[in-house]
Amino acid sequence: MDWKWTVTAVLPVVSLVLGAWLTQLNDRRRDDAQLQREQRAHALERARQRLDRREEFELTHLGDLHTQLTDLVGASINYVEHRSEDRSEQDGKFTEANGKVAALTSLVLDDERRQIVESLHRATTTMVLESHFRDSGSEWRRKAYAEVMALHKTATESIAERIRAIYVNATGPDLGQ
Repeated sequence: MDWKWTVTAVLPVVSLVLGAWLTQLNDRRRDDAQLQREQRAHALERARQRLDRREEFELTHLGDLHTQLTDLVGASINYVEHRSEDRSEQDGKFTEANGKVAALTSLVLDDERRQIVESLHRATTTMVLESHFRDSGSEWRRKAYAEVMALHKTATESIAERIRAIYVNATGPDLGQ
């Protein structure tokens, strides 16, 4: 056989096979790249949804806690102020506010804020318990009120700061975009 004829007959077949193989290789690379893009997009979407759920949870509980702290401080001061009267109403209000704050405090995600709230919670409880053993007109009451009010201010400002931070950073941290 003539080598020219072999090249003329075989070259198109080799080109066809090689072209088909390269096309499949290129399609597979393109499909893999598309799959990776979709996986990254899904991962980013899941991260964004997780962040949105966390922020929604945090906003709900911090808002409720902010309100309940004010109720707790009011109930504890009212309890101490009216200790000589029938305490059933004051006791019920304090117990209810105390329980709500205890439950909401455990849901605070930030350890530092949770410790601030726990300090206020302890101070109000201590003030109420000590009111049973202290003179109502004593210097102790003024100091206890001042401590509770200072802790209340610190706790509510800390919570309000976090709520503002969530709203300011509503888009969340950079998730790799």
